[in-house]
Amino acid sequence: MNLVKVAYAQHLPEAELIQSFLRDEGIPCMARRAAGFDVPDFLAAGPREILVAADNEEWARRVLDGWLPSGGDDDGPAGGGGKALEPPEASEPEARVKPGPADQLADRLRA
Repeated sequence: MNLVKVAYAQHLPEAELIQSFLRDEGIPCMARRAAGFDVPDFLAAGPREILVAADNEEWARRVLDGWLPSGGDDDGPAGGGGKALEPPEASEPEARVKPGPADQLADRLRA
């Protein structure tokens, strides 16, 4: 299985947050330390790369771009049980600015 990088996190907690967004959509993923930072003394510090199977790359990028689940006819990620995604309507003011992982976390904490 070929793995491709779809995201970059500054530290372990951010990497885990990004992974949770992907896993919520049924996309298997993993994090690894970025090249040059594979030092056990760093513990949770140091950048991470988020990897997915090449078959799921496009789907993962759509999820991380802030597209919203719609429940359409799309089968979702390869080998996963995800929901269909479609871009938000252009008429919505929120659609102009795509929320990043920190914004999505804040929304979840507010709920």
